[in-house]
Amino acid sequence: MKRLSQWGFAVFKPTTRGTVATLCDNRIYDINGTRGDKQETNTRQTDDQRATTNKNEKSEKKEKKYSPHSDEWKLSELLLDGILERKPDFRRPALLRWAGEIDRMIRIDGRTPGRIEAVIHWCVKDPFWSNNILSTGKLRKHFDRLELEMDRPAPGASQESTREMVERMEREGTL
Repeated sequence: MKRLSQWGFAVFKPTTRGTVATLCDNRIYDINGTRGDKQETNTRQTDDQRATTNKNEKSEKKEKKYSPHSDEWKLSELLLDGILERKPDFRRPALLRWAGEIDRMIRIDGRTPGRIEAVIHWCVKDPFWSNNILSTGKLRKHFDRLELEMDRPAPGASQESTREMVERMEREGTL
């Protein structure tokens, strides 16, 4: 460092996190220069090497595309429709991301599309949860709590036992 400073090839500045070196002359280190004793490498990759990709290409490959007919997309739209009924000027979300959250609920969390649909129908009607579940990310986060709340009878409603409920549903023909 001392010699490089004396010869005017570099300037060194001490900082609190270390020393910053600034090259003043590129004769010492020229990234574009070639040495006479080495040949330039061929820019073409050989077939046995893996192709390099940048981060954007990797993220594009990881991001799944969901068709409008997929369960993930339909459930995302169902939640959005429930929100738009109450607030028509709700900011339009990226449904692809929402569908990705639904996909994780199905694939990772082990939820079935039917269970997710039932929870969405319930939470968009519930006065408390309809204001708190405004994305599929929040739906995924609170899913277990929402299912438990669904099973709880509404305040003031007569508590019907499971047996009574099954008998009533058989009489009505809904079971």
